Formats: sequence, structure tokens, C-alpha cells
Amino acid sequence: MIVHPMIEVYGQRIAETLADEIWIREAAAQGWALLHKDTAIARRTQGRPGPRLAALIEAQARSFCIMSAELTAAQQVERILRDRARIERLASVRVGPFVYGIYAHGLARIWPREGDETGARCR
Repeated sequence: MIVHPMIEVYGQRIAETLADEIWIREAAAQGWALLHKDTAIARRTQGRPGPRLAALIEAQARSFCIMSAELTAAQQVERILRDRARIERLASVRVGPFVYGIYAHGLARIWPREGDETGARCR
């Protein structure tokens, strides 16, 4: 798995202020799966996909989200490494758009949910 941190791609100043919709589209255009901890990406607004989810859908992005904001960097890395093989497999065999949550118990698809064509709320 090759990881391209936003700081390496955009530089520190731009990475700190870059709109999510831009990096989502650009990363997906490169064929990269998204690995992030922004649970708001899969939110709907008034029953419709919010701007970040709309960008994810438009870009056909494959997304993996660390679902706990309280984790230390070491704990985040531990979860990613634990689920690395499954993340790589899903990213290589499934066509986007989708969002999987990375939880203490493993991976779970959080968007789209069964029968949900417009987007589910990311917890």
C-alpha cells in the first residue's frame, strides 16, 4: 500500500486549507483510495448528499475512514495495519463510490447502505 499524505502532495500551507471536495476529486482521479479520519465526508444535508459526499460520488472514490477521533496516531496506525490486507483487497476489487469505516472490531461499510442510493450518514 502506497500512502500519499496531503502534506507531501500539496505542501503544508495548502494541505491545511484545501477544500475536501478538491482533494477527494484529485485523489480519486489519480486512482488512489482515500484514507482519512473525517467522518463528516459521508454526511447528507437535508436528505441529499453534502458537498463532500457529492464529490466522493462524482469521483467514484473508494474511501476508508478511521471512525474514532479519540485515537492516538499510534492507535490509528495500528488499526490501519491490522486491516491493511482487507483495505487493499476492497480498494482493488470494488468499484467506487463507497465508504468503509475502520472500527475497533474491523471494517464495516457505512456508505452506501443497503437500499440507500443517495448516501448514508457517517456516524
